[in-house]
Amino acid sequence: MPRITVDISDATLAQIDAEVKLQKVSRSKWAATAIDAHLQQERITSDAEVHQLEERVMQLQQQLDAKNNIILNLNTETERLSNELKTQKELITKENFTSDRFYEILVQSANDGISFYDIDWNLKYANA
Repeated sequence: MPRITVDISDATLAQIDAEVKLQKVSRSKWAATAIDAHLQQERITSDAEVHQLEERVMQLQQQLDAKNNIILNLNTETERLSNELKTQKELITKENFTSDRFYEILVQSANDGISFYDIDWNLKYANA
C-alpha cells in the first residue's frame, strides 16, 4: 500500500487526533476514510450535476419540439394561404381576360371611331 505524506497545521492534527481517539482508529485509517469520503462526495456531486444537466437537456428538447411544432403549423398555414392566393389570382386573371375581351369586342364593333391617347398625346389605341 503506498504512503502519502502531507503537511498539516498543529490545530488540524489535534482535531484529527480527537476524531481518531473518538472513532478508535489509527490516523492512517482515519485519513484513508476521509479521502474515500471526499472522493465519494465528489462523485455524488458529479452524478447530481450530470442529472441536472440531463434534466436541462430534456427541458430544452421539449422547448425545441414545441417550437418545431409552431414552425410546422406556420408552414402549413403559409402553404394554405399561398394556395388560396394562387386560386384568387387565377380567378382575377380570368375575370380580367373576360372583361378585356368584352371591351375589345365592344370597341372594335363600334361604328364610330374610338381612340386612346396617353398623357403626352401619344396614340395608344384606335379602332379601324
